[in-house]
This record gives sequence, structure tokens and C-alpha cells, in this order.
Amino acid sequence: MKNAAVVMALLWLGACSTGSGGSSSGEASSGSSSGGAGSSAASSAQNTSSSRGTTSTNVGTSAAATSRPPSSGGASSLAATSSAATSNGATSNAATSQGAGTSTGGSSSVGFSSSTSVPAPGALCQGVDCNGHGTCQSDATRAVCHCDSGYALNITATNCVPTPADCVGVDCGTAGTCKVYPFQGASCECDIGYVAYGRGCVPERRMHCRDRNGGLVNRGTIRCNDADTDLEVCHDGDGDGLMEWIFGATCVMGGSCAQNCLGRVCPDQPCPVGTVCVPEAHEMPLGVCVATCDCTNCANCSPDNGDGRWNDWQEYCGAAPNQSPAVQACNLPCPNAGDGCIPYNPSICWPIEGCFSGTPGP
Repeated sequence: MKNAAVVMALLWLGACSTGSGGSSSGEASSGSSSGGAGSSAASSAQNTSSSRGTTSTNVGTSAAATSRPPSSGGASSLAATSSAATSNGATSNAATSQGAGTSTGGSSSVGFSSSTSVPAPGALCQGVDCNGHGTCQSDATRAVCHCDSGYALNITATNCVPTPADCVGVDCGTAGTCKVYPFQGASCECDIGYVAYGRGCVPERRMHCRDRNGGLVNRGTIRCNDADTDLEVCHDGDGDGLMEWIFGATCVMGGSCAQNCLGRVCPDQPCPVGTVCVPEAHEMPLGVCVATCDCTNCANCSPDNGDGRWNDWQEYCGAAPNQSPAVQACNLPCPNAGDGCIPYNPSICWPIEGCFSGTPGP
């Protein structure tokens, strides 16, 4: 169900987007990153969609625009903005995803196995020899070659060639292979069961759950449970660092979750565990649940906002001030590498603003 206030707020935020670049005006800066946590996020956009039983409200990223972080009007102090991120009855002490997304169809039992081992080559690997310099892996949707040492992928995920210049010094870890594409430089092509995060690969469940259609969704994604009575959320419910679907919040209006609860603005509907409500941004109503995060272990990402950096700038965890890329992982990174952690109280993930994390461990 749509809320007129949310739609107006989102349209307003889109209208306020500007071209890339940074300043001290209180607008988000696209910044400069080279393979760092924010390298894939040149901009942000607010997107809301709804259908029967599903609603997705995400603070996402798109090309050539910028987004302002939430605040209570102006962006001159931490105090002016921290009140815009209050839990409103939600517990926000664990890994979450930017935005309140939902998934559809099927049974909630669809998810990850407890193992992150690479499956045996399947049908998509038939006839794929990786040019004799790698091992093919596949699942139901893709095949990828993990190339031998001294080789990298060129253009496609199954074309192992001698390491090109762009891949020299690029370390994708044990679960990925450097890949080059014309005019796009180097990136990491991850093995089956892993996803890219910055210049590295992490197990899928480190940041994601599977939706009922088998697709990957970020932690903090919200959906109705099978009984259509309450919200459930992609969250690390057992503290093992891996995501699973758990009970998120009671639907305060009762009845059908899909009709009365999913997509309803917060704080009218409290946010699920692991997310926090941002009721407004720049004196405009918003009412969305966003990811929490924790970068308190990054010496250059303290909550001090005396220089206004958390209003319009970026920092990269562990790097020298105003330098990138991140050289250290946040305690609780944002699920999207292009989202920064703004140290409000509680800290929230926001596109291209805040403290960016390096690639987290498995």
C-alpha cells in the first residue's frame, strides 16, 4: 500500500539530486574512490514500488546523481540529524540492509544451506575448459572459471588469460578471480556461493538471504511471513555472522500483513529487528526503515561532526583522512559496498555518505 506522504517525500528527494562532486553545502558528495567501498556508488535514488503483498522502499544507488543524508532540516550538526533515526520500538543491534525491501512467492524455507562450499560443476560448465587455465563452477544460473595463479578473466567469466596489466596487484582472495572489461578496469568475479564487496568476495550469507524466488536480497530486507500475520526480516538471528529469515515485528494493525503492514510507514508500523526508522529527511516526511551499521573500530570515522564531514563527505575505514580506498572492515559494514555508515545515534547506512567499509571477513 502506498502512502501519499512517502511518495511526496521520495519525489522531493529525487528533485534535490545534483550532479557529481563534493562540497560543504550539506549535499552528499560522490567522492573519489579507486576500488574502495564507495567505488560503485556515484549517486543515489529513492525508489518505492508496490504490488499485492509486496512493497519495496530502498535507498539505492544509480549513476550520475547524489543524495542528501537524512536530517531534521539543514546539515550543519550531528545533533540536527541524529533525531531522524530513532528505533520506535525496534531492536537495532545487528546486521541489516539499507532500505526496507521485500521478496515474494513460495515458502520461507527457501534459503542458504549451512555450507558455503563450492558446488560441483553442473550443466552450465559442460564444454567450458577455462582455456586450460582454471576450474569451472556453476549453479542454476551462471558458470564461472576460477583461474589459475598468473591468469585472470578477460571480458567473460569463463575466459582465463595471462594476467593483464589492470589486474596486477588486484587480490580477490581465495574465492574470486580478477576480471577486466574494456574501459571499465578491474573487478572481482566471485566463485559460486560468493558475492563481490569492494575489491573482494564474501560468502553470500554474509550479506544476503535468498528470497522465495531464489534471488539474493540484502540483510534487513522485510517481507510477510508465510502465515501473512507478521513481518520477518533477513537478519543474523543466531549471532553466527550469517543471515537468515527471522521474526521481525508484529503487524500493529493486525489482519493481513500484506494489506495492513508491509509498506506502511514507520513509526506507525515499527521497524523490524535490525533496522531503524528514519521518519523524515530535511523536514520532509520519509518514514522508512534503513540499515544500522557499526564503524566505531575505524579510527578515522569517529562521530565527531565538528568539521561537518558527516553532512557532505566520505571517509574510508582505516585510511588516512579524506583518502581512499578503505583498508579495514567496519565491525558491521553496510550490506552495499557503496553505502556509507553515518555515525548518528544509532548509526545508519546511507548511499555515498559516511564511513565506507573494506571487504569484511567470511
